[in-house]
Amino acid sequence: ELCGLIASDGGLYMSEKHHHYRIYLSSADIEVAKHYEELFERVYRKRPHRYRYKPPSTPHYSVEIEDVSIYFDLWNLRIKGPNPYEFHVPKEHLDERGMRAFLRGFFTGDGGVAMGYDRTQNRVRFHIRFDSKYKEGLEEIRDLLKDLGFRPLEIHEYYREDRTYYYFRIPEEEHLKFIEEIGSEKPDHREKFEVLKKIYEEKRRKRDRED
Repeated sequence: ELCGLIASDGGLYMSEKHHHYRIYLSSADIEVAKHYEELFERVYRKRPHRYRYKPPSTPHYSVEIEDVSIYFDLWNLRIKGPNPYEFHVPKEHLDERGMRAFLRGFFTGDGGVAMGYDRTQNRVRFHIRFDSKYKEGLEEIRDLLKDLGFRPLEIHEYYREDRTYYYFRIPEEEHLKFIEEIGSEKPDHREKFEVLKKIYEEKRRKRDRED
């Protein structure tokens, strides 16, 4: 899960000249930043430092630590690459439990849960999706889900602020499976998941009554 968070919203920074080896996570959500701190301390027995950045920069929290041994421990897993936005899934190190944990961490950082009213079908619709600026890494995320029995939809691209982004969705029939097996630590995601589960539960009760 820690690796998944770093792959999505984190990074590894090295400056050999100044002997800097930094591991960090950037998040606009204080709960996600705190969760990362707890995971990091649980794994490495060291507590990173949290900083809050305010305007004129984009308001966010940065959780950082400098440690050469931890840096290379994570670098050797190849979760972050040398190119901008590059990340990879350390699949050879993951059993099924590890796959789910990595996906939960990544989705917490770069996942999205959208809820809206579909007038044509007269119902509330949900979209659960993974987003990234790095297509190859997103393909690895998609393959990981397939290994766990999911059937993720195809990857699409879109443009925003002169930059290309990529995303894929979880099919509606697998929403509950995703919530139960993967989930998220982001409060906004969890709130929407609870609404979605209530809607599905009401649908199930309605079918039971009709039967």
